[in-house]
Amino acid sequence: MSHEIRTPLNVIVSFCNIIKEEIKDKISPDINEYFSSIDLASKRIVRTVDLILNMSAVQSGTYIPTYRLFNLKEDVIDKLIPEFITSAETKGLNFIVDYKTDKLNLYADDYSVTQIFSNLIDNAIKYTNKGTVEIIIERNEDDKLTVKVKDTGIGMSEDFLQKIFQPFTQEEQGYTRRFEGSGLGLALVKKYCELNYAEISVESKKGEGSTFTVMFI
Repeated sequence: MSHEIRTPLNVIVSFCNIIKEEIKDKISPDINEYFSSIDLASKRIVRTVDLILNMSAVQSGTYIPTYRLFNLKEDVIDKLIPEFITSAETKGLNFIVDYKTDKLNLYADDYSVTQIFSNLIDNAIKYTNKGTVEIIIERNEDDKLTVKVKDTGIGMSEDFLQKIFQPFTQEEQGYTRRFEGSGLGLALVKKYCELNYAEISVESKKGEGSTFTVMFI
């Protein structure tokens, strides 16, 4: 799937960018917007393919985690911030990272830990139209490293919270849904948390936002 979708998609995107550069002084704002739409749609396809492949690897048991000691701030969060801060600022959101502890070393699989927070932060920004997206890193009363991804977004109903980590599940269904997505992100987050012996919980209220908490045990 990676080869059959990624390779032709990369060709399309590359040549679109070349064409755009060649004619950039001759195209109208509308045409320029079309090129932007191609770029956004391409990134959406790549993200969907990545989620499907990652979920397939986890469910089939072919993903082998590599556990090592690393710094959560330097090796994960700080590397994710540049990726998402522009998206947040484009929507006029306050993007806050609050470190309440300097004990940030973690023995885990850094790739899957990165994917956990990449998906949670991406969702927080996607489903928040105004207000704040905040990442809070702290140690709880048992000295367990805990990360909260908190937003002031659309929130979720109590009924949907019961099935939020099931694959291909979204609260809004059908062609009239307001937000894109495959419904795989949170299911994969749950699987990656299990691989890293972490617990994930969520608090949410419709119209008031959501808080996802990951506790490494």
